[in-house]
Amino acid sequence: MRQFVKRIALLMLTAILCLAPCCLVFADTSSSEDERGTKLSDDYYIESLHINIEVNEDNSFYITERYIYNFKKPHHGPIRSIPLRHVRTREDGSTSNIKAAVYDFIVQSPDASSEIADTETQSIGDSTYIIYYIGEQDKTYSGKHSYTIRYKYRILTKDPLEGKDELYFNIVGTSWDCPVGNVMWTIGMPKEFAPETIGYSVGGAKTSGYDEECLESSVKGNTISGSYSIPLKTGEGITIRCELPEGYFVHNNYAARIIIFSVLTFIPFVIILVAFKNRKEPVPVVTFYPPESVNPLDAEKIVMGGRIWETISLLPYLADKGYISITETNCNEFTFELVNDNLEGLKECERMFIEGMFRIPKKGCMVTSKDLENSFYTTSSRIQSSYSKKKDIYTDKSLLLELLIKVSGFVAATLFTWIMCSSIYPALNMEEAFIALISVCTFTFLGSLLIGNKAKGKKIITVLRIIAAILFVFTAVFMNSTICPVFLYEFEFCSFILLSSRKVRKWKPEQLMLAGQVFGYMEFIETAELDRLKMLCEEDPDYYYHTMAYAYAFGLEEKWMEKFKNLEIDMHPPVWYTGYGTSMFECKKFNDSFSYMMRSSYKAMTSSPESKSSGSGSSGGSITGGGSGGGGGGAW
Repeated sequence: MRQFVKRIALLMLTAILCLAPCCLVFADTSSSEDERGTKLSDDYYIESLHINIEVNEDNSFYITERYIYNFKKPHHGPIRSIPLRHVRTREDGSTSNIKAAVYDFIVQSPDASSEIADTETQSIGDSTYIIYYIGEQDKTYSGKHSYTIRYKYRILTKDPLEGKDELYFNIVGTSWDCPVGNVMWTIGMPKEFAPETIGYSVGGAKTSGYDEECLESSVKGNTISGSYSIPLKTGEGITIRCELPEGYFVHNNYAARIIIFSVLTFIPFVIILVAFKNRKEPVPVVTFYPPESVNPLDAEKIVMGGRIWETISLLPYLADKGYISITETNCNEFTFELVNDNLEGLKECERMFIEGMFRIPKKGCMVTSKDLENSFYTTSSRIQSSYSKKKDIYTDKSLLLELLIKVSGFVAATLFTWIMCSSIYPALNMEEAFIALISVCTFTFLGSLLIGNKAKGKKIITVLRIIAAILFVFTAVFMNSTICPVFLYEFEFCSFILLSSRKVRKWKPEQLMLAGQVFGYMEFIETAELDRLKMLCEEDPDYYYHTMAYAYAFGLEEKWMEKFKNLEIDMHPPVWYTGYGTSMFECKKFNDSFSYMMRSSYKAMTSSPESKSSGSGSSGGSITGGGSGGGGGGAW
């Protein structure tokens, strides 16, 4: 019995040893069969891909891609990457640098989210891709889901071949990170071509040729149809190349169109501005004192073209006039006292300033800089509003003309953007273009508000252009680079309109002479020689303090203080400022203390309460992946 059991065991062991090689063979066969297929993918794969490409005469493509994804594990949706810059490589070793653009990218899905969650550009070697993430962050899907992707793909580079054109396109790119099965395509050509020049390449990147048993292709009229019978492995693609006669594609010179159209939009405005180049400008009359009855805000309004930037210059002005005294305490705080309550001879803005500081404007009334916080800002706003009327210094007709130029300029920029996106340069994304237009208009408008006199204006314009250049580079690197020409035009055009339209303003006759005196006084403060200042201070020991308020109004306070550091004269502190001695050494100390007082007072007078808010076969000269388009993708 034992011998029988041993014989049976030995027989079974022999059978197992004999069958083991067969099992290994079958296992290997099964693996090789599924290696090209999609059944071994334990994450996701594309079950089928049908592509329709409409080729246009300007070498642009209307592309529709229909995918059936099979998510074996939960995913948000597909990822689609499309090349913008790439190197076109041919079988003979020749290469061409190609630049392209993607626009009107649309996704539809009957059973999953078709939203575009994010878009980014990514550079890999010599290629740059635009990558679309389809789906939503808080939603995932499993099983089969279909997606239809439509977009326009435009080749911006002129056909690089000498004596002939070519259709060289990656039907399926080599950058897919999953298997792709059941690939079918149709390509509609814009006009007749030679079907015998068609060639395909199938496989990994930079491979040539294909298996004729797997690929089928036919031509009917101007339409190319084809299919590939076995699934593509990860990293495999299908590329078509077809040689075409010279001139088959018509290259549009978009750069020339942009330049011509830009120049045409500038011409009418240049003509208007040239017509006003001979208008009368204020002639600066150098004077050592401000015009009679002109306070610092009046002078600032003339220099700034009909507005004031701040009201703090009235503080030293009213102190120098004998209405307010200023005392510095030991803790770097300042006390203001009303020493003259007879306000009848003051201008309305000056009375408003005093009444805003001292709630009850009685002689001896005192407030500190902290008392002015979160309260005086309303007075400052009312004073600024009263000085915002440009018609006080310019004629009504010239201000109306300036407004018309600005409005028509904005309309021209809007029409330019729309025409550029719709016909001249359709590779542009219209939404991005109009966002750029609104941003540029806001940016240049705010910049124009900072411009006062010509010297400061030139500096500010230079700074604005530097910032615009930085934004231009940022746009080119991190956004769709095709928006850059429009961005550059919009900035220059809006800057030209907003900053140059001031040239049509016409001064009222009675204001023209007054403006000349104000500009002359400002020029003296900025460029005064030490000998002249020494003489003026000898004539009037308080000359330095009389001029201080106007220096602040013109934004020249630092230059004014700097001039007196090296002036060899004995200076005494002003009678309205308490806390310092009378030696020359203390002049610098007074300047530092007074500057600190002005800064802290300005901060207190402009502070407002914080608002609360709630939040919330034959390759035809092609190699796989060597053409344009295609790209790849995956899922996320």
